[in-house]
Amino acid sequence: MTSEIDEGSYLEPSKCRVGKWLDIRLNEYTENIKPFTKYPHLVTIKNHLKPAFGYVRLSELNTVMVQAFLNNLVRSKAEGARGLSPNAAINIHSIFHRATISSQSGDDPKTVQKNQGKNKGPTTIAKIRILK
Repeated sequence: MTSEIDEGSYLEPSKCRVGKWLDIRLNEYTENIKPFTKYPHLVTIKNHLKPAFGYVRLSELNTVMVQAFLNNLVRSKAEGARGLSPNAAINIHSIFHRATISSQSGDDPKTVQKNQGKNKGPTTIAKIRILK
C-alpha cells in the first residue's frame, strides 16, 4: 500500500465509490482473462452491479445491502415478474464478491482468489443466503 500511495494510485475506501472500483478492477486486474470469460463479468457489472451499487462508497458497502439486492433479484421472479434464477443471483454475487474482497483487504485480487478456497472467513459466499 505504501508504494501505491507514493505512485498516487491509492484510492481511499471512504472516497472511492463501488462503480469506480469495479471499473478499475475490470481494466487493471482482468487483462489476462480470456474475452469469453471476461464478457459475462462486463455484462454483470454494467447491467446489475453498477446500477445498484455504483454510487455507494466502498467504506459504506455492507452485507445487508448486498443481501437485499440479491433477494430482490430472485424475489421478482417468484412474484411473476422477469426476475433471475437463484443460480444467476449466485453468479452475480460471486463476481461482486471477488471484486469487493480485494478492495477491502488491500491485497492483489489474484492473491486473494488463490487464498479464498483455503480461508473460509466471514466474507465467503456461504454467508449470503439466496432465496429459492
